[in-house]
Amino acid sequence: MGSMQDIAGVPARDPTVRCGDWLFTSRVHGIHPEDDVPGDAEAEASQNFENLAALLVINGFAPSEMVQITIFGSDDSYFEIARQAYQRVFSGVNPRPAAVCLVSPLAPKFKISAEMIAVKGAANMPPAFAEIYIDAGASAAPAGAAAASAAVKAGRSPRRTF
Repeated sequence: MGSMQDIAGVPARDPTVRCGDWLFTSRVHGIHPEDDVPGDAEAEASQNFENLAALLVINGFAPSEMVQITIFGSDDSYFEIARQAYQRVFSGVNPRPAAVCLVSPLAPKFKISAEMIAVKGAANMPPAFAEIYIDAGASAAPAGAAAASAAVKAGRSPRRTF
């Protein structure tokens, strides 16, 4: 049976469940414990990843043990903002988790949301797969996404990270 552990002051909309060596979050938001949701997308994205980082630490995990992250944006224009915020908050973290970016309806006050999976000891495991863009032609897809998608279709595993 898992146990729940959340950030003090952040509403329970951001549940975290730990099951042994596995940590799961569901729709973590960029809510600040004192200020609610920041007004702009950059601050919201940064707070979102700060909250993910806090959940890792609270539960005894290192950022390098995050194996998968899903970024939800109310619009695909927020993915580049989220990518930059992720790189600021998790600067120097290796290996990078597999990442998925999805356009998804969010409550009106949110632009970005994220969830992750972390596994104890994952930092020492070789990566088995990497980021896959379903729509490689989307404006938020980074350079090389089309080649990565072609590699996946051909049965190869591209090395792309968020």
